[in-house]
Amino acid sequence: MASVRIERPRAAPSPRPGFGEYSRVALTTHLNREGVALSAGAEGVIVHDHGDGSYSVEFEKPAFEVVTIYATELKAVG
Repeated sequence: MASVRIERPRAAPSPRPGFGEYSRVALTTHLNREGVALSAGAEGVIVHDHGDGSYSVEFEKPAFEVVTIYATELKAVG
């Protein structure tokens, strides 16, 4: 008797809400993380999506820094 392999249809992955890499963002709250103090409203650019709801964000002011920030602490900058 020959075996038959039955393929199950795969659902298309649902898009994960969040920001894309190289999106301009601003902080919604004051942070002191990884030894860096940033004020609410500080603007940066997402340089990496960690896939768990956090992002590496590059800030130029007050000094050049890359900090891991949660999506809940960010808003899009138009």
